[in-house]
Amino acid sequence: MRKITKTSHKTKHMETIHHLTDHESHKWKTSDIFSGTSNLINRLKIIEEWTEIPFIKRDFYGKHQPHTLLYQHEIMLDLLNDSYHFHQLMIAGDEKLLDLITLTPHQMKLEGEMLGYSPEYLSEEEIINPSQYLSILNKEEVFNEYKEYLHVWLGINLSESTDGSICGLIFPIANIMKRLTEAAWLINHRIGKNRINFLHDQISSFKDTDPLLLNTNQITDPYSVLLDFYGGASLNAHRKDLLDWFKACMTDGQKVEKPSDMLFLYEQLTQLLQATYFITKHKIPFVSNKPYTSTTPSFAHWIKKVDAKYPERGNMQYQPTILSTEELLYPLKSLQPILTIENIKHLRYGLKEWLYFGFTDSDFLGVTDAKYGFELYDQLLKIIELGFVLVVPQGSDAGLTEDEVSHD
Repeated sequence: MRKITKTSHKTKHMETIHHLTDHESHKWKTSDIFSGTSNLINRLKIIEEWTEIPFIKRDFYGKHQPHTLLYQHEIMLDLLNDSYHFHQLMIAGDEKLLDLITLTPHQMKLEGEMLGYSPEYLSEEEIINPSQYLSILNKEEVFNEYKEYLHVWLGINLSESTDGSICGLIFPIANIMKRLTEAAWLINHRIGKNRINFLHDQISSFKDTDPLLLNTNQITDPYSVLLDFYGGASLNAHRKDLLDWFKACMTDGQKVEKPSDMLFLYEQLTQLLQATYFITKHKIPFVSNKPYTSTTPSFAHWIKKVDAKYPERGNMQYQPTILSTEELLYPLKSLQPILTIENIKHLRYGLKEWLYFGFTDSDFLGVTDAKYGFELYDQLLKIIELGFVLVVPQGSDAGLTEDEVSHD
């Protein structure tokens, strides 16, 4: 985490005071659990039910439908993310904010009487100052570790196995999520409904970063996301996975065979969108002659080496199939009109629609809005191929930057 100077801290403090009176600002992503005690109790109940799922027979056509589990998983991820960034404000020393959320023991008692609810999972000290519990997210490594636990938990719930040996993983993270839920609920209640979104303006917005998608290293080096994506499977394999998912969404009575694989692809694509946005917005050049392994001088050479190792796969494994000559030569320029903020929002919303339709065989995308059908598929396919060309330059000009090509 970067150091905060006195000047930047003062600026942040003034912004906080300004936003405290901004009734039009956004709420936390998890704002639904802050609108009343009934929503809080329901959220805690869902976490408790999640704790039971790994040990019972799944009802994938009833309350354990994959898209329902995914939705609940994303709410827990959002809560974890919101809590982490709120804690960063606490670390920055925002005294005004601390005063807003901290009560005296007497005030705490009166609050409980007025609300008709007292947190079950927090200690008295944490109820007095709920930001105390958020200190468990003091390090980014811990934050990322908890996110990984949630991913593993979702994968277990989407499977059909019942394994009692996983108690050691599930019960601790379930307890953490319950306590975070109560702490976040108290914080938002005390700040005041619809009064402030501390994360919207003081933490980088989606225009710059989405911490749910990229970690610090990936934000610093967005090309690492592309190398992981294209190094993990061939370009043709990614095209096939995208097409299979699309077919499952568009075909009545069909769904994806492995929900966990589709979820993994979904997360990869959302990361790819974010990383390529960074790259195009800041026009970050790719260092094509940087060694990729100890035996290959570049990523492109590594790709060629892998391709030559498996000739039985055919010669289309790493060949773009839909790009024009202009797009092959200028992938960065070609991505810019696609990766606008508004279109990224559209693409990400469309991917969430695909998750729903891919998880169920009782509904299909063919009868809904066409913009999430072929149009979305074509754009995603083009982004996948253009991203590949960014790290594996094509043609006789391979290895040159776009500026070098344009000056030839």
